[in-house]
Amino acid sequence: MSEQAYKYALSHRFVVEIEEIKISFTKVSGLDVELEFESYNEGGVNDGPLEFLSTRRNGKLVLERGVGNKMGLIKWFEDIQIGKITKKSGTIDLKDLSGKTIRSWQFVGAYPVKWSGPSMDASGQDVALEVIELNYSGLKSVLKT
Repeated sequence: MSEQAYKYALSHRFVVEIEEIKISFTKVSGLDVELEFESYNEGGVNDGPLEFLSTRRNGKLVLERGVGNKMGLIKWFEDIQIGKITKKSGTIDLKDLSGKTIRSWQFVGAYPVKWSGPSMDASGQDVALEVIELNYSGLKSVLKT
């Protein structure tokens, strides 16, 4: 294998940590931020409207994993349901083939807003997956060197 292959991350090599919660996940999605702008037509400026940043919207961080006996995420979600809102921070590290982190995303102000249990089928042999969705207030991408 060429040396060039080690410079790129593979989407299946990642680690997620949410403060004290250390659990493996099979899939992560929702790392997105959308910016909205307001247009303003200034008098005397004829080459187009001015654009001003209006709002920023974060996606929902969606974490999928096989059902197991680790209950940290479920306990956190149960606490939210009874009004004990605790926001947490975390990181998602993307690794190259050698296991070195080449990119990280740090999220802050996260809390669970949805949990989905596994679909069960007696005739299948798939891993039972559960999904938890987190709202987050900030996302920062960090390039590792």
